[in-house]
Amino acid sequence: MISMLAGLLLKLGYLNFVLAYLTLMAADLIGDTGWYCVGYFGGEPFVKRFGKYFNISETEIAIISRLFHKHQDMILFVSKLTMGLGFPFITLTTAGMSKINFKRYILINFGGQLIYTGVLIAIGYFFGNLYISIGGIMGKVALAAIFVVIFILLLRFRRYIRNKTIKESSI
Repeated sequence: MISMLAGLLLKLGYLNFVLAYLTLMAADLIGDTGWYCVGYFGGEPFVKRFGKYFNISETEIAIISRLFHKHQDMILFVSKLTMGLGFPFITLTTAGMSKINFKRYILINFGGQLIYTGVLIAIGYFFGNLYISIGGIMGKVALAAIFVVIFILLLRFRRYIRNKTIKESSI
């Protein structure tokens, strides 16, 4: 949401594109590093103690861990592109728990972050144009409706990814 808001603020001329882009990327990669460290230095005890607060079970971690060893690079990259759907926490923590090379981890996340941040800023920028065009109350209502639709679509995509992951792990 912050990246999309930054896109809107870019459209309105309040932000510098390069500075906003780099700041958003850095903030997200710092968070990714934190989740990696949680997994690396205390993943299993953390999941046992606090997983219920994140709707994460030990079973989900075990499934992701098995898949992780087979498709490590692709899983990291896809989880970066689906950030905000609840799935990355499991993957990023599992990456730390699996003790994968941190350089490899951060490079894959950086590649996905370039795309992810750019797409979200572009969405905010495009809808910023819509907001300016429609204006007033109708613009605000339309913008809110668009964000609700996007949110619902993201939740459905999250469900699809989780179901697919569970189905693959049972094969």
